[in-house]
Amino acid sequence: MADEAVMQVLRNCRKRTIELLDEESFNVSEARGKLSKYWDIACFDQGCYKLVKVYVDEVPKHDLDRLLHFNRSPNGSNTILQVFIWKKNAQKPVARPKLFYNDPKQEISEELKKYVK
Repeated sequence: MADEAVMQVLRNCRKRTIELLDEESFNVSEARGKLSKYWDIACFDQGCYKLVKVYVDEVPKHDLDRLLHFNRSPNGSNTILQVFIWKKNAQKPVARPKLFYNDPKQEISEELKKYVK
């Protein structure tokens, strides 16, 4: 798939993720500034800050390592990290695993391991 086509699929998945999160959370928006180097979406969810990364089909191992080592949240330990994994042309994500903030040695769920390449 050409790079432009891949980027279009990813943009569509991000848009659908924002729509899903908008029903569940507050102040949903695309991540801005330094957060955008790691995360795609930022929002508030049940008294905590949520940072979301969107992937299509698979999660690169080096990207997962970067997310696990992330420790620059404005709300510190009151932060939830979540990964949305979509299949091309899917109507809903195939997985939505959550990660612990600033815990690089945490055990990765089986759900997420299926998609890490």
